[in-house]
Amino acid sequence: MTPLNLADLYLDILVSILSLLRPAEVVTASKVCRSLRAASKTRIVWLEVTLSMMEEHGILSSTYSLVNIDTTTLKHIATSPTRLSNLIKSRAHEAELFPVAARVLLGPNQENKSLGIKEVNELHSPYLFPGGRFVFIMSDTRTQVGENKTCVQLWDLGIPGLSQRFELVAGDVFDCIFTMWTIIPDGLGSGYYIIASGEKTLHQSGTLFVYLFDPNNFKIDAKPINQLATNGGILDFSCYGTKVVAIDEVGEITAWDYKSRLAIRWKISSDMVLDENLMTLQLVDSDVFIAQKGYIFQWRIPELLDQDILGTMPRLRDPFKTFSHLYPSPLAPSPPPSAEDRTFFAPPCPWIPASQAHIAILDSDQNFGIYHMSLDLASSEGKASSIPTTPPSHLGSFPLTIRPQDKFAISELRKCDESFIFCFDEKQQPAAIHVTLEESTARAVSVVEVSLLLGVKADYFYHSLCTATGRMIFVTTEFDLFVVDYLQGPSW
Repeated sequence: MTPLNLADLYLDILVSILSLLRPAEVVTASKVCRSLRAASKTRIVWLEVTLSMMEEHGILSSTYSLVNIDTTTLKHIATSPTRLSNLIKSRAHEAELFPVAARVLLGPNQENKSLGIKEVNELHSPYLFPGGRFVFIMSDTRTQVGENKTCVQLWDLGIPGLSQRFELVAGDVFDCIFTMWTIIPDGLGSGYYIIASGEKTLHQSGTLFVYLFDPNNFKIDAKPINQLATNGGILDFSCYGTKVVAIDEVGEITAWDYKSRLAIRWKISSDMVLDENLMTLQLVDSDVFIAQKGYIFQWRIPELLDQDILGTMPRLRDPFKTFSHLYPSPLAPSPPPSAEDRTFFAPPCPWIPASQAHIAILDSDQNFGIYHMSLDLASSEGKASSIPTTPPSHLGSFPLTIRPQDKFAISELRKCDESFIFCFDEKQQPAAIHVTLEESTARAVSVVEVSLLLGVKADYFYHSLCTATGRMIFVTTEFDLFVVDYLQGPSW
């Protein structure tokens, strides 16, 4: 059989082959021979590769006007995730990474009305959409009659590394007070769901709200498409698919499918401390994880969500004995801290990528431990015999440069993708930690830590980031809002 010679293939065949590769693979293939180099310079290759990258990272189609973008810019966009990953990996062991561009959008000397928001009490919980161009900004406002409400606005920040603009696209005032929110795709590729927890007044029980955001028309409807009240103020909630799980201050967990409008709630164990600063919650498929005081509580949501209980709630039950299992963390302090010491004890923060059965815990000594655990909990019938009794296997640990009293830094720790953990270092600067797990041995953990310098200092700030394009946004306690870019544009 005659060996295949790439030089003998037609250009359109090579273009079709390259269009199926990842951006970094296209760059590598272009160095093999002249034929592949010529094919890699065609616009159709980078257009297809860019579309695949945007779909993989959940980037809105409205982020880039792909019809009007040249080949060089398409290549810049498509390779952004790889370039950012390589940039962070190259700054090993607490190296410093300075941004290439930064803009203060709202400084202390500017009037609040420059954002189009009147009588702003606080800017908080910004959300930077994948792609780094559009950002949701939430603020607390007060009406003329003295009512507290939440104002949500969508701003266009421009394309990272390519163009900069600052334009209000959409906004509305919501008839409630939001305390937390998150944004998830609708699964159809046509829009996003805004999941929020809030209260109608300061003295009412919590409520879960679901709003639909249309990215094509940039429309935010202040009227929710669905909502569900809880019996107490919501301490934390997590989403997975169409399911939302929330824990409230009266010790109840509510599981809700906002598409089918079916729900169930149950009491949690009495030995859990209901403190939002000492616990974290995460939902993965049908499993609920709550990390607290060095322990991991794990539940399997019953299949009652499949029953026809529209508009009603089943009788409260205690699934702790049947649907849950308590994993003592190997990092748990011994003896447990007293009530006075617990105030300064760093709560464990779970980090559970949906595609892997890994969990990360931060202990009182500021060691970040990676564990592997089984997600196969109890059966839908809740038989205790089917619950595994072995704790998660320890894969490795590494220290973080975070002071124990900086609880805000720990609470801000979050997962952005399967390779990076973002937190704050001792200088109050954001830090990126790249973690590599070797699945063959399930033991080796390689770590690269780098401080992402902002050029400013703040005692406390909220942040939102986009790993696909190297852009971050921050809101400080002084209500300064600024944008930081870590990747250069093609013309820089």
